[in-house]
Amino acid sequence: MRSLIYFMLAGLLPSIEPRYAVPLCIASGEPPAACIAVGIADVAILALLLPGLMRILDKLLPSTRLGRLYMRYRARVERIAEKHQGLTMLGLVGFIAVPLPGTGVWTGALLAYLIGFEGRAATLALLAGGLAGLAVTAAPTLLIGGVVS
Repeated sequence: MRSLIYFMLAGLLPSIEPRYAVPLCIASGEPPAACIAVGIADVAILALLLPGLMRILDKLLPSTRLGRLYMRYRARVERIAEKHQGLTMLGLVGFIAVPLPGTGVWTGALLAYLIGFEGRAATLALLAGGLAGLAVTAAPTLLIGGVVS
């Protein structure tokens, strides 16, 4: 049970996120259903919190020690946003779901904020993209685990 809490906390972190925490959880020997439940909970938490948190982080972080790192990250996401000003909800979901560096729920939340997705639209895109990304990474882990075991 304790390790599930660690995986849940890891899944809330930028760059690890549920899509990577769940396969690690499964690979560690935890029950797959419990790992997937933890991942779904993480996606829901991030989808609900991040749209509002982005506004706060955008105001507070530039004046902190992490500010320089955040501003570099924000500039990179702004370049993505400039290329995708007409990004639809489905496009944002796809961006979040693709398991590549620089995508995911955290970057998707910042991208949604920068291109003007607000409230319910941002939350739904983060939820759908996060769950799709979780499925994309968990499914092969479950298949390989079933074949190897």
